[in-house]
Amino acid sequence: MDQDTYDSLIRKRDNVHYSWEKRVSKYTIDDVNEDAFAEYLRKAKEAGRIDFEDTNVKTVLDKLELIEENYLLNAGEVLFCDCGIINELQIAKFAWD
Repeated sequence: MDQDTYDSLIRKRDNVHYSWEKRVSKYTIDDVNEDAFAEYLRKAKEAGRIDFEDTNVKTVLDKLELIEENYLLNAGEVLFCDCGIINELQIAKFAWD
């Protein structure tokens, strides 16, 4: 792949319209798992990632830019909904001579 094609793909990827996590999901604020949300908020405050005191789901999700009106963005869906999406991280360590 030449450099111009690569640069074009990077610009396209960084465009919000192509960003999966910024797309509106079918889930609403009512679908938020309150236990998962409370645990996230607690950990984020302990780590110093969130410095506001609000605990209202809509207010917090709005401040975190994870909702559009009452609909969660895909990022909010996978973080806070029991939506059936399986999130998995796989790590491999390869032997090297």
